[in-house]
Amino acid sequence: PRCASGRPENLTSVDQSAMPWHLESGALPPDRIGEVDTIIFLDVDGVLNVGARDISGSMPLLYNDVNVKASRNNWDNRIGHPNRILIEKLMALDKRQLSHGEDSTFSKFACQAPSHLSEVLVERFAAIISAAAGTAGAVATPASAPPSPSSAPSAALAPAAAAADGGAAAVERGLHKVAVILASSWRKPSHAARVQLLEDALSRHLGVPFAFAGRTRLQDDSLAPDRLVAIAHWVQCLCEDRKRLGVDGALRILVLEDFFITPFGKWSCGADHIENVADAEQYILRHGLAERPDMKLKIVHTYDQFTTRDDLLVQVGEGLTMRHFCQAMTFLGSKCPHCRQKQLSAEGSEAIASSALAAWSDGTMGTRMRSFSRSSSGSSEEVLAERHKHLPFSIQAWRLWRCLSSLWPWIAMAPPWVPWCKRRS
Repeated sequence: PRCASGRPENLTSVDQSAMPWHLESGALPPDRIGEVDTIIFLDVDGVLNVGARDISGSMPLLYNDVNVKASRNNWDNRIGHPNRILIEKLMALDKRQLSHGEDSTFSKFACQAPSHLSEVLVERFAAIISAAAGTAGAVATPASAPPSPSSAPSAALAPAAAAADGGAAAVERGLHKVAVILASSWRKPSHAARVQLLEDALSRHLGVPFAFAGRTRLQDDSLAPDRLVAIAHWVQCLCEDRKRLGVDGALRILVLEDFFITPFGKWSCGADHIENVADAEQYILRHGLAERPDMKLKIVHTYDQFTTRDDLLVQVGEGLTMRHFCQAMTFLGSKCPHCRQKQLSAEGSEAIASSALAAWSDGTMGTRMRSFSRSSSGSSEEVLAERHKHLPFSIQAWRLWRCLSSLWPWIAMAPPWVPWCKRRS
């Protein structure tokens, strides 16, 4: 199986009247233009799945369980095999260690045939949508969950049901501020069934019904610059409609693209030359009439390449790995799980160190250790709160002590001599 990206279809036979979106202008409905403050452009292949580029020019090879199993079975006999390069690329991905706190290889992102979607990556995209809507903490009952066949709920369950309904309403209100635009090859009519499966999967993760707000215009975009031009055209149409309707306010634009598994470098978009992500962002902003400080744009290029021990170049649309997921979440004012855990660990380390310094200084280490032991039985937030209650020194004082101890090492011996000075006095 291969990804949908690749050679374009014959668009002369496309029945555009059967499509539910306006394909030419790309504009949102007038009633939504004023309420949307975040636009997310989604490319599916290379973002919600993993694909390896084929040097023969064919469609990218999909990283799924069937292809991985076939590559493993043919690994010992790969010499002389007609698909030797593809076998070696898939096995290289299977052993490629991921970064940014992801203690795994690409194997965790493998699609389960016949699906072309990675469940892990779809879940991360749903988290991005929630962060854009400002409803990351909301609770909603999954839309796919059927109603209980039992009798009427008891009075004890009524508050929980009301909370779930309130969470779903909050999520739906937040999603009205976000428009997800399909910029992938999946926007073509032949992939309508796949798009429906993707919408169902996102609805399941979000807990409320989800549907794409639109798609970029249909065109023969088999090259990276073509995809960039299509996105810029959609943004330009939106900005023109906002100006015509007198819509003002901040607008965030997030682009999740691997650009046909293509690295940046000397792209030609008419008179513009694109050499890096910054150039691509400026290209979209210029053509979107977006020379305003309250309009921000971020491109997350889900592309990577590496060389194996046998000097085989592997170019991959690696999907929403934690590194790319972190870039998207940071742009939307949130944090990825890895960065959030690092922040909690740093705060906890500062608290423990400051508490230990204070305890050695006033001779109450035993009492504070017993207090810490009692507080450790609660949640992580309660433990941190309990630690902070026992901090007579501020974090600034602790940092000053570290600075002084680096200049005069004998200060680091404060625990033995501070109690001794108190006894002498």
